[in-house]
Amino acid sequence: MLDGHIAEVFGFNREGFSNKARQHGLDRLERIDKVVRALAIWIRIHRAEMAALRNAVTPTVVEIQDLSDLQLIDIVLWTSQDDKPTSRRPGQGERWINRPVGQHVGAEELRPEPIPPGE
Repeated sequence: MLDGHIAEVFGFNREGFSNKARQHGLDRLERIDKVVRALAIWIRIHRAEMAALRNAVTPTVVEIQDLSDLQLIDIVLWTSQDDKPTSRRPGQGERWINRPVGQHVGAEELRPEPIPPGE
């Protein structure tokens, strides 16, 4: 979840969660702490908006009910940053906002790959 797009949402550079150099007066751990706390506060304050988003999407993506609020807001933030002209890579295809609705891909097809210990 703490990737380059999310770092950019919070005003850090793309390497904001991996680069040890200070950014905006904060070291790496302070940046991570700031973002995690800000997301927790936002989710707590905006429960009604999260429920409305979930209800709007549920008819086409039933699995959205299985996502935590943190996962849901991560999707929203990530795609919003990915759509910024400065984030677009050559050959990336249509922006998220312009893409036609495609065939549904079920959650069982998107199971995460476990990260082996020590990596």
